[in-house]
Amino acid sequence: MTQEKACVCRKVVSPYLTDDELCAVAHVIRILCGLGRNDTFDPVRALELIPFISTTYGWNIVAAEEWVFGEQTHGIFIPEKRCVYIHEAVYNRACGGNMQDKFTIAHEIAHLILYMLFGIEYSEPFNPFITEFTHNLKDCYGDPELQADAVAVYMFVLGDKADSHSIAEKVTQKPAYWVIVLCVALIAYIVLLHERGKEGEEKIAV
Repeated sequence: MTQEKACVCRKVVSPYLTDDELCAVAHVIRILCGLGRNDTFDPVRALELIPFISTTYGWNIVAAEEWVFGEQTHGIFIPEKRCVYIHEAVYNRACGGNMQDKFTIAHEIAHLILYMLFGIEYSEPFNPFITEFTHNLKDCYGDPELQADAVAVYMFVLGDKADSHSIAEKVTQKPAYWVIVLCVALIAYIVLLHERGKEGEEKIAV
């Protein structure tokens, strides 16, 4: 199998999430960050809030000389460590307002939350029969990388004071959307409650 073919077949074992569900996840992340309807999403601030949302998750800014994830990787969420790692140059530029670097951080935060709520990890080889023929937009919602991209976009545009023609507005105008938001929020509440319970058990054990 050629390298190009291997990349095309690099699918994943993860829940299929619809556009509405991905938008709802972004909505819940914004709520966890204390953001209102028209508040601008700041991924750097959201990164700093991670340990307050759940003390079992964290983040780390890595110096250039200590970065071991490759030149093409600017940030990464490692499920086994429950930690987001961001290259220091990316973090510094994001603090300075660089949108591309802010998006990189938002993308990794999305990975963390998707893993926390649904156990979705990064891409892994999946079905060898999945090829260019089935690699269409619908299938993309089963790819964690594209799921994280979608959630990151929604985290920004939901607070854009956008008009009724925006992508986010079209999604949020659906009556069923708010039921999905409620369900995702309930999942988040249960997960975080469970996390707090585990923290309490560990303290007692110590």
